[in-house]
Amino acid sequence: MSHHFYELTPAEAERLAMLIDAASDVIKIAAKTLMHGYESYHPTDSSITNRMLLSREVTDLCAMVELMDRDFDPTVCQDTASVIERKLRYTNHQLD
Repeated sequence: MSHHFYELTPAEAERLAMLIDAASDVIKIAAKTLMHGYESYHPTDSSITNRMLLSREVTDLCAMVELMDRDFDPTVCQDTASVIERKLRYTNHQLD
């Protein structure tokens, strides 16, 4: 097995690139949704709303996180309930 820079194998580097790409797509559509709303759509395609695009991109990100389990402790995404609980303590509008 050949090693890439920083002791990453080519497969590890590729998985990280895929994770970064998926995360950036979520950021992009989340920003568009914040600016224009969930039900807004691209002027050339009114059949796909920002809500639908965000759902698609979050699903892609979840798939990449699952693929990253090869590089993480396999239990890393199993305790999401405690993370959600911790994060909700610092929100202003989620418990309404």
